[in-house]
Amino acid sequence: MLAKVKLVAEDLDLGRWLRWRPLIYSILYESLLLTALFICFHVVEHIVIGRFKGEALATSVPHIGGGGLAWLACVAAILFIALIPFFAFKYIGRALGEGRLRAMLFRTDVSVPADPLVATISAVANDRAKFALRMRALGSTAG
Repeated sequence: MLAKVKLVAEDLDLGRWLRWRPLIYSILYESLLLTALFICFHVVEHIVIGRFKGEALATSVPHIGGGGLAWLACVAAILFIALIPFFAFKYIGRALGEGRLRAMLFRTDVSVPADPLVATISAVANDRAKFALRMRALGSTAG
């Protein structure tokens, strides 16, 4: 049942408004959203099953984590934290490109293409570092 909830939530693409933000926002938002959906649908599922069995509404509500609000919060926190790596891999893989993350994790012959912008920034940073070292060296010999 929870897998179907996850698939429907993915099809609704409720986090699309966060696409242009840093990935961490999408990762945490979807983890929180799916945590709430999983708990709600778990409760609804037990209530519906209980009603079909002829149980009263109060007896068919599940005791999540042993019952009580504190236990519900513990289960929600554990579920939220467990979902973070799932969405992190999903969004990082999407950002890197189709199959790129899988190749980087499971293949040894992956070459990382040099991005011209990254290479330029790296070169400028290296030049600044070398310049700073030269200036320190000149400053220490002048005194």
